[in-house]
Amino acid sequence: MIISLSITNLLQCIYIAICVFIIFAVWPLRRLRSINYLLVLVIVAMSFNLLEELNITREYYLITPIFLLAKGPAFFLFVQKLIYRQPIIDRSALLHFVPMLLAIPFTQWPQMVIAVGTMSQLIYAALTYTLIRRYHVASYATQSNAFSLSINWILVILAGFLVTEVVDLIRLNSQPYISLESNLIGQLVMSLISFLLLALLALRLLHQAEFFRGLSEFEESQVNNTSTQLTDQKVIEQSEPSDSLTDDLESEQLIFDELKKVLLAEKLYAIPRLSLTDVSKATSFLERDISRAINLVGKTNFCEFINQLRVDSVIKQLPLTDRTILEVALESGFNSKSSFNAAFKRATSMTPSQFIKNNT
Repeated sequence: MIISLSITNLLQCIYIAICVFIIFAVWPLRRLRSINYLLVLVIVAMSFNLLEELNITREYYLITPIFLLAKGPAFFLFVQKLIYRQPIIDRSALLHFVPMLLAIPFTQWPQMVIAVGTMSQLIYAALTYTLIRRYHVASYATQSNAFSLSINWILVILAGFLVTEVVDLIRLNSQPYISLESNLIGQLVMSLISFLLLALLALRLLHQAEFFRGLSEFEESQVNNTSTQLTDQKVIEQSEPSDSLTDDLESEQLIFDELKKVLLAEKLYAIPRLSLTDVSKATSFLERDISRAINLVGKTNFCEFINQLRVDSVIKQLPLTDRTILEVALESGFNSKSSFNAAFKRATSMTPSQFIKNNT
C-alpha cells in the first residue's frame, strides 16, 4: 500500500511531534501538567485524523467527529486543574469525556455529532470563562500582586480556538460547494492556526511566573462568611434596626482607619507579595473583617487598596529623590514594571511618564 502525505498531513505529523515535546517539557513542572489534557487529546485526534485521511482506517469506521465532544472538557479541565489544588487525574475528571465515548455509535451521522460537539464547546467555554472570573475575583480580594497573577490571556487563546473552530465548521459544511483544492487549503490554514494557538498557550504557561493557588480556600471562606452573616443578620433583626446599622458602619470605619494607619506606619504595603492573610496577622483583625471594611468603606478590593497606597507612596517620593520612578516603585512594593504601570494608570488615569511631564 502506497501512502502519499500532503502538506496538511506533514503539518499534522509535526503538530503531533511538537505536542509530545511539550509534554516532556512541562512534565517536571507539576503545576503545569494539566495542559496534558489538551496535548493528549490533540495527539489522539490528530493521529486518527491522519489515519483516516490516508485511508488506513476510514474504510473500517469514522472516529474523528467524536473529538469535538472532548475539546471543551479538555480545555475546561486544563484550567480547573491549573488553578485548583487538585490531582491532575481523577475519576470525576474522566466523566467529562463520557459523551465523547457515547457518540462513537453515531459517527455515521457526522453532521449530528458535529452539531452536538459545537454546543458542547460553547457550554464548556462559558464554564471556563466563569471559572477564570472566579479566579480573578479571589486573587484581587486576597493578593496585592493580583496583576501579575492574571490569566486573562487564557481567555484570549480560548476565543482564538473558538473562532478557528467556527471557521473550520463552515469549511466542513461547505465541502459539497467548494473545490477540493480550496478545502485542502482551508484545512491547512486551520490546522496551522490551531498549532500556533496551542504553542502560544504552552509558551505563556512556561513564562507565567506564578499563579494564584488559594481559590479553594477563598471560596470556602466565602461560604463560611455567608453563614456567619446570616447568623448576624438574625441577631440584628431582633434589635433596633437603625441602631444596629449605625453601629455596624461605625465598626467598619474604625477597622478601616486602624488598618490604614498600621499599613502606613509599618509600611506593610511595601511588601511585594503582601496578602490578606499577612495583613490579618499584622493587625489582629480577621480576614473577613478586613475585606468587608475595605469593600464597604474603601469602595474597592484588597489589591486595589494596597496598590493605591503604593502609588501614593511613589508620588510623594518623586519630588524628593533622584532615583528613577521604577526604582521608587519597586521599593514601594511593586514587583514589576508592568504591574506598576497598570496600577499607576488605574489610580491616576495617566501613565507614569505622563504624570511626571504634567507635574514638572
